Amino acid sequence: MKMSNDASASSFGWNFQANAAIILLIKCIKNAESIKVESKNQDIEIKQIDGSFIYAQAKSVVAPHDTANISARLKDALVSLSSVPINCSKLVYVTNIKTPFNDSERLFQNREICPYAVFSEKDKININAAIASIKEKLEKSIIEEQLKAKKDEHKSCRSNAKLDNINNFKVEDLNVYVVFPYYDADNKSPGDKGRYVEVSEAIQELLDNFKFNSDVDFRIKGRLLEHWQNYFAHNSTLKDGPISKSISKKDFLLPILYFLGNDELEDVESILETKFEPAGKREALNILSNKNFRLEYEGFEFYSKVIGEYDLFVKNCPNTSNKIKEFLNEKWSLFEMDFSTIEEDIVKEIITKKLMYNILLNRIKMNKIKKGANIS
Repeated sequence: MKMSNDASASSFGWNFQANAAIILLIKCIKNAESIKVESKNQDIEIKQIDGSFIYAQAKSVVAPHDTANISARLKDALVSLSSVPINCSKLVYVTNIKTPFNDSERLFQNREICPYAVFSEKDKININAAIASIKEKLEKSIIEEQLKAKKDEHKSCRSNAKLDNINNFKVEDLNVYVVFPYYDADNKSPGDKGRYVEVSEAIQELLDNFKFNSDVDFRIKGRLLEHWQNYFAHNSTLKDGPISKSISKKDFLLPILYFLGNDELEDVESILETKFEPAGKREALNILSNKNFRLEYEGFEFYSKVIGEYDLFVKNCPNTSNKIKEFLNEKWSLFEMDFSTIEEDIVKEIITKKLMYNILLNRIKMNKIKKGANIS
């Protein structure tokens, strides 16, 4: 029989994990400090401001009505979640199975992390049955391994450790989040909005929390989705070792400011009532078109410095007619050291003034983000 090299189901699982991480971080954004995708402890690890952690295990099926794998996915998730460290505030089983506990009468589609307390009695019976099945399998495995040669002793130890974990697992700590619909395009029914409808709705919820207008939401929502998907997928490939792979809440939200701004120079030329030197302008535009450059420099720290100086400038010069123009011309040199890697002085001046201007234009939106996401 010819073997298949089709790994699309595995790729689908990684894709689901990255998108589930986006959703969970948005749901926990106020109390979150950072996130890791594919950490040494769990599929998704969210560190909270108080130092505790939320651990999530992501399990998916490719076909929307796949009922054959419900029990297997649940058992795998329970075994993994039972092994997490002690300093945990929440354990979450996140899946695209609309009936995650094999209960056709119970649908978790309220876009909230649901605690064990709200599970139906049938849900709880099915979960405890899954735990009992896991214990039985591990106990049989241990007996079989102990009868084999010494070369299998290491495997026996692992089975013992898993059994200890599942015996100590507190089922009351279990939470569930269902991302549905979320499935392969080949399984999509007519009228369905596609695989990413739920993560798009979560992003919309985040933007609504920041109280932006609908025009802003429409302009940036799709771009944020694409950026965060790539960002989290890449994070999952990094080894969780001595060098931290954590994505801070600030780094997660930073692209919002990037997409709210622009890399055009006509607006800052207009406010300054001048025209930049053509060669310097071309080089500045080339640098500003690099997304990574703007994500690095158009951030919360640079924002705080610029706004602090601007507030001081306005306080000391209350009668200045064109405050932004005068501030950019008089104070840009305070920030040129932030762009020390740019060699040409004229290019450095253009870029500094442009990014300062972007920040001043978006300062109200920045304050909304900081308030809505609980950033000090």
